[in-house]
Amino acid sequence: MKSLLTADWTNLLVATFEADKKLLREYIPYKTELNEWNGNYYMSLLGFMFSRPVIAGIPSPFYRCFEEINLRFYVRHKSRYGWRNGVVFIKEITPYKLVGLVAKWLYRENFISLPMKHSFTNTGNEKKTAYHWHTGHDWNYLELVTKPNPAEPAHYSLESFTRDHYYAYTRQTADKSREFEI
Repeated sequence: MKSLLTADWTNLLVATFEADKKLLREYIPYKTELNEWNGNYYMSLLGFMFSRPVIAGIPSPFYRCFEEINLRFYVRHKSRYGWRNGVVFIKEITPYKLVGLVAKWLYRENFISLPMKHSFTNTGNEKKTAYHWHTGHDWNYLELVTKPNPAEPAHYSLESFTRDHYYAYTRQTADKSREFEI
């Protein structure tokens, strides 16, 4: 089956933190359950560049590269092929209203548009990546300084757990969910 939307995610930042499962319950889509790692539940705030989008096999003529921020948590779904690890997006932010409207229409995701900016610096010894979004009177940010070359996460680590969720689930109604590959 051909994907409706494909794109590259680059300059990815992930801030993961433990979450109380009681807070997540209201967001759990039908036929999914919270996915835990070592007995704990997690949420992540991601910042990344969304680039080279292709919709239904056609490269998008507009919005070829832009920032996105999303807040997600981790679920799993029992399919006929076994367990599928997935995410549920609580909120997604883009700088363009049209992008958010199309995403809401295609995926029924909770997108909003806000002024955004990003910066990337690489000194050779370290790489600094930052994403900013404006709400009210304040600029919020997600920023990280790392080594210039990323390392593969250790097997069975929290980093590999958050990375290895390849589906997203959206509640359509109380008894219907939508699954899509990410």
